[in-house]
Amino acid sequence: MLIRIAFILLSLILLSGTMAQGVEQTINYTTRDGLPSNTVYGIAQDNLGYIWLGTDKGLSRFDGKEFINYTEEDGLLDSEILKFFKDSKGRIWYFTLNGNIGYIYNASLHTVENTGISERIVSITEHKGEIYFTSRTHCFKIEESGKIKIFDWDFYCPSFESNGSRLFLWTKNTIYEVDTTNERLSILKTGEALKSIKSYLSYYREYLISYSGTRSQSNSTIVKYNVKSNAIEKIQMPYEIRNIKVVNDKLNLFTFEGIYEFDPANNSLTLDKTNIWCTDKILDSNNNQWVSTYYNGIFCKNEIINISQTIQSKKLRRVYSTHSDVYLLDDLQKTYILNPNNDLVRIDAIFSPERFIRSKFNHLIIGSHSEISIDNQNYRIPSLGLDTIGNHLIVGAIDSLVIFNIHAKKPTILSTVINKQFGKIRELLIQDSLHYIIRNDGGAHTFNVETEEFSQIKIRTRINNIHKDQNGIIWLATNGSGVYYLDENNKLENINQTNGLSNNFPDKISSIGDDIYLMYADEIDIIRNASNDKLAELKIDHLSGIPGNLIDFSSTDSTILVVTDKGLYSIQPKLSITKNNEPIPLRIEHLTADEIQIKLSKDIEVSLPAGTERIRFKYSAPFFQFGQEAIFRYRISEPDSKNDSWNQTNETFLTFDKLKSGRYTFEVQCRSNISSWSDTQAVSFQLLPYWYEQVWLKWITAFFSSIVIILTIQQIRATILSKKKLKTEKVFAELSAKKAQFKSHFIFNALNSVRNHLLTNELKETDDFLVAYSKLMRKMLDVSNQVLIPLREELELINLYMGLEKMRLRDQFEYDIEIANNVQLDKLKCPAMIMQVFVENAIWHGIMPLSDTGFLSIFITQKKHQYIIRITDDGVGFKSSEINNNRKSWGTQIVNDKINLIKETYDTDIQIEIESNKGVGTSVAISLPINF
Repeated sequence: MLIRIAFILLSLILLSGTMAQGVEQTINYTTRDGLPSNTVYGIAQDNLGYIWLGTDKGLSRFDGKEFINYTEEDGLLDSEILKFFKDSKGRIWYFTLNGNIGYIYNASLHTVENTGISERIVSITEHKGEIYFTSRTHCFKIEESGKIKIFDWDFYCPSFESNGSRLFLWTKNTIYEVDTTNERLSILKTGEALKSIKSYLSYYREYLISYSGTRSQSNSTIVKYNVKSNAIEKIQMPYEIRNIKVVNDKLNLFTFEGIYEFDPANNSLTLDKTNIWCTDKILDSNNNQWVSTYYNGIFCKNEIINISQTIQSKKLRRVYSTHSDVYLLDDLQKTYILNPNNDLVRIDAIFSPERFIRSKFNHLIIGSHSEISIDNQNYRIPSLGLDTIGNHLIVGAIDSLVIFNIHAKKPTILSTVINKQFGKIRELLIQDSLHYIIRNDGGAHTFNVETEEFSQIKIRTRINNIHKDQNGIIWLATNGSGVYYLDENNKLENINQTNGLSNNFPDKISSIGDDIYLMYADEIDIIRNASNDKLAELKIDHLSGIPGNLIDFSSTDSTILVVTDKGLYSIQPKLSITKNNEPIPLRIEHLTADEIQIKLSKDIEVSLPAGTERIRFKYSAPFFQFGQEAIFRYRISEPDSKNDSWNQTNETFLTFDKLKSGRYTFEVQCRSNISSWSDTQAVSFQLLPYWYEQVWLKWITAFFSSIVIILTIQQIRATILSKKKLKTEKVFAELSAKKAQFKSHFIFNALNSVRNHLLTNELKETDDFLVAYSKLMRKMLDVSNQVLIPLREELELINLYMGLEKMRLRDQFEYDIEIANNVQLDKLKCPAMIMQVFVENAIWHGIMPLSDTGFLSIFITQKKHQYIIRITDDGVGFKSSEINNNRKSWGTQIVNDKINLIKETYDTDIQIEIESNKGVGTSVAISLPINF
């Protein structure tokens, strides 16, 4: 929006002038800023704070940022709105040319019943809560039902007006009092003085006041009627009056020369001369004065009473204040002192001075880029950094600190501290007797005088200015991070735009008492009561509207002095600056889905059709404080979303493209630089899915997809089971073949034993042997068709076998079976006859070659995930190198093949470890899983 800002001074102060009382600033809004017309008849502020304007081209609503214009296409009753009347309920009634009547409330247009009479509305008033209005020839009343009642009184150009207790009707030649109960009229006054073409009527104090005249005349006549004395009086006016209105308890007459304030008690006229034809005026809730005009749009005026102009000049560039004096520098580097009469007095000083300070001994010290002056005695020392402590002046030069003794009559240099890290010192502050704060081109640093340690204050952004306040707090203005300060514990703290600063780019810092002043290009922030114990409770005021662009500022003990491109201004800091820091009222206007605008209702979810590509929210917040603007933040989230972060914007509309279907909540808040965030305004809406995205279709699709998946899985599972069955059958066939081979091997060995007994003619032993053999064979038949058997059955079988072998070998060996306590024989399984071959090998190849009786033991123990069968003999043994070569018997090979088949079938691990030492014996450890 194009805004032209014109600053109007109530009193222009020349070089020898006196202080002005305040600075008035004015903004002019026209069609270039969005007004529908520069002819504006009426102006009013509604219950929400919006400014409404009646023009010859419809209504316009202004929120401080943009104009929203309404015509008959938007429901307006007439395209020409002549005047407003605001009732006790906050409704703004508007005057039309066609006789229809409507009102504005909650920023919306409302209509009542059509009058049916096409005549200009002349008056609207409220009496005891009821609305009365008139046209050129009729009188009306709006009843509680909203219907319009037409009184059967026959008058020309009547006007209603109320003083709260009495209702008056002024006609062409008579003034009546209306009895609203019986709807009767009582004549109060009649006469020739009332016979004129009359326009608007107003009640002021004890007077009914109107005016007369014709459009062909260049003047008007004020007609006033005293309701107490029943007297009528006319007063001639040199200009034509186009409106009459009470504003701020003053009666205003609107003419093309300006606005007159008229006091009917003594007929005095005071002209606010503008040379602009004014039509209406109001004071808004922030005490801004709004004036509408015939051809120049509207004006908004505001007076800042705590700013006054001291010097009017376009050439001033710098201002410096010491304890007693104010010094100024112009664009030609000339130096002036401001005398008590606010005159500029030229003084001789070093060229291009940058620092002015006074010591406690009243020495005037001036520093510059190239030299320093102490009471007009010059030294060729760069001296942008200056500060004093006790009798000493500390000068920050280039790569050095120069210490002067300034207590003596003639200042003398005491010492110089050289440090290449100093660089070119731009500013210097003495924090305490041991620590200096130094700003150079690399940032701000702390210098310890005692240790000469030079350490940087860790601030990433460039430092624009440093300042020490009366509490000893060090402040640092940055170019992008707001302002930092070092607290009493030397801890660095930050204050920025998030905390309420106008922006993060303060140019300079100053202070008065506990208040810290930050200067920007166009305004000043004031951090109130910035002492150590109160910084946690920040209160920031904002001062804007200072005429011109801000160039420099400084502070005295009681005043802030500001140099702009229009002169020198003084600010009284103790006067109230902010007018209203209450949250700004915020309203979501409407939602637009693609090109369709949707009105919003409270607590009702909006449904948007599938395929909506662009959703746009329009919101507004009426805010009219000079130098401030409304700032918005928003977020949009789905109900289950955990994203609660806010996004900030200066726009009054937001657009979201191609959102996916679902339910959303849009939230927006508003604030100014001086107010807190407003209450959240929210809109819930649902973006409907396409037919193929419908939930029911998804469920049906999921159902049938699940059936297909289940059938597919079953088919795959059946195929896998079939393959596994074939593989299992193959494995069992191979195992059966191996078992057959194993059984034939065992039977062959057993029959050899029987043959030996028979040959030796030992019949009883042969009988015992055959009984034992039959038990063993029966047991073997029981397990012959099983891959896995319980460990208990395996031990029974191997016990029978070892007994049989002991009989065959005539007690040539002893054997023992030991089971650990933690082994549960009934729960553990093992491959059938897995121990037999190893026991046989121990007997036949280990023990039989011995000349003495041998010993064979079986020990079973259980670990975490496996159990171990250990078969040990004390036979002849063999070398370890023979284990994998020639020592494998045919039975051992069968066992190994069997174990490999079991591993493949059950996907488990079975380990066999053989250890043997020649002349000592052999040990076989079989590791089996607890769970097959």
